[in-house]
Amino acid sequence: MQRLLSTLFLILALAAANAKGGLPQGLGQEASVGVYIKDLKTGKVLADENAQKSFTPASIQKSLPVAAALTKLGPDYRFTTTVTLEGKRQGNQLRGNVVINPSGDPTIGGRGNEDDGFVKGVADAIAATGIKSITGTVIVDDKKWPDKGFNPNWEISDSKYDYGVGWWPMNFHHNMVLVRGRKKRSSWQPTKNPSSVVTSKIIAALKAKGITVGKTPIANPKGKTELVYTFTSEPLSELARDLMHRSDNLMAEAVLRALAPGKSRQDAIDAEFKILKEQGANLGKISQYDGSGLARSNSLTPRAMGSLLEAMAGNQTYVDVFPRAGCDGTVKKFLKDTPFEGCLAVKSGSMKRVVCYAGYLTDENGAPTHVVVLMVNGSVKSGNEIRKSLQEFLLKTL
Repeated sequence: MQRLLSTLFLILALAAANAKGGLPQGLGQEASVGVYIKDLKTGKVLADENAQKSFTPASIQKSLPVAAALTKLGPDYRFTTTVTLEGKRQGNQLRGNVVINPSGDPTIGGRGNEDDGFVKGVADAIAATGIKSITGTVIVDDKKWPDKGFNPNWEISDSKYDYGVGWWPMNFHHNMVLVRGRKKRSSWQPTKNPSSVVTSKIIAALKAKGITVGKTPIANPKGKTELVYTFTSEPLSELARDLMHRSDNLMAEAVLRALAPGKSRQDAIDAEFKILKEQGANLGKISQYDGSGLARSNSLTPRAMGSLLEAMAGNQTYVDVFPRAGCDGTVKKFLKDTPFEGCLAVKSGSMKRVVCYAGYLTDENGAPTHVVVLMVNGSVKSGNEIRKSLQEFLLKTL
């Protein structure tokens, strides 16, 4: 009953928006602000302020590759990484290499102190074949994938942090390594070569099982290819929810690249545009350089974001991956203890002088009733001040 009353309150508030109009206040004269709100049932646009102006979207851009992936690949899609033995077996010796065939899976190796068992799984599988010696070594075959690593459209300063690790065909442990510093203190830092990290760990695990491994790969080894291990991620529906709730940049880049396996970043972006256009989204003059929204050169309009959300409103799986204001993820504190709490499924986006929100007002069953897009660029106010202004706008102006 409380959720129903809250939803009714919000619908009535939204209905008043067209009469009141205006923009969030207190953001400073230098701020650019765009608002787009549409009633999905009546088709009436309730707020359309600067909605055709381009803004830097920050992390609300993650809504695009997630929409395209859920549409094209489906909620049950899983990243699949295989490990093969390539070469000729003579007794318990492999005259060849152990080859990891990556899929761009962003989850392998876990995060922080997590361990998903990938390294152990590979070592156990090879040991089970009876092999005791590998004359080549362990390699990652990622030759077909262009545009690996740190995105050149990102700020170089981002490369020092976990949110700017970059995407690789073979991601491992969120592309972070534990580095021991002074006074034996350790810290997690980005790695520029996750493939070398995972191969060294597998080699160490094999040696611990009494299997000797060479140091140099054998080029074009004679013999056959034998599949020994397969690793699959959680389904896309779960990955997308985690991605959107934590605003995970690496996962967003991986989801984007899954749209065009083995092809360039631009090919993946082109595939995304094509899929969303076929869904009915009118993105207009959008500029996109990544999947995560970390590139400050990204730009789109509030109306374009609204069009995407409207086109995807019939996909409840998509709606459900958005965190709930006042309850989840990066919007856990936004609109908490207000009528919007739990009723606004919304993605946040923020970076210096950028604060954005995009998502859905939902009814008591979680179905979307309205599209809501708020975009602020250029304000010198603090992030908390901007968010407070946007909260007041939603609660008082609407």
